Amino acid sequence: MPTTAAESMEMRESIKTRLRNIHGLYFFDKTPITGRNKRDNDIIDALHSETASGPVAAENSLTHLMLASNFLWDLLITEGPDSFWRSVGKAKGGTLPPGITRDLVLAFVRARDRFLRCFHKASHDVDSMLVAYTQHLLEKFQALGTMMILGSPVDWCLSAWEIQAAEELIPRGPVKQLSRNKFELSPSAKNLLVPARCISPIGKFKPNLMGLAEEIIRQPPWQRELKPQ
Repeated sequence: MPTTAAESMEMRESIKTRLRNIHGLYFFDKTPITGRNKRDNDIIDALHSETASGPVAAENSLTHLMLASNFLWDLLITEGPDSFWRSVGKAKGGTLPPGITRDLVLAFVRARDRFLRCFHKASHDVDSMLVAYTQHLLEKFQALGTMMILGSPVDWCLSAWEIQAAEELIPRGPVKQLSRNKFELSPSAKNLLVPARCISPIGKFKPNLMGLAEEIIRQPPWQRELKPQ
């Protein structure tokens, strides 16, 4: 039975919600993933059409893209962004257009940078392979230190206003109850209020996923395999 417009919209929103709430990444509330709602919809639709199985499959596809971006990094430096994004989108039999691939990958690289700036977390404190691959990619861009590669722009870093907004986003918590449903908030509160996706799991064993991700990225092509979450 063909999918209705309402069902397509519901699936799109469920994928957006899944991707926006991955622990270790951060998007400002009510701000589109890419900065534009229409572009978000185009990207989510393309991602879903490639793996039409819902939010979990979309997250897995994003993980593959981040891994492929690390695998193919040298291509970005030697042949430029156009060839790089085309190759990343086609990795492992993918069919994502280069522009979609670029905007999706870079939006999540920026989301990782935003998370670290907002919540002052250790850069190697990750609890998923997706975030580990994203952190490795962010570090590659930071080491490169430029947004122009072979004459073409690569918009990987946060804008000046985003950096300021992220660094000014100080977690606050309740220190005094003013009325039944109103509290005075302060950064000195004992219990700070932060988004659930930004809280590190308590008591959960964390393997060295950054080290594992680096091992996978460094493997020769014939040995490379995406590890399970």
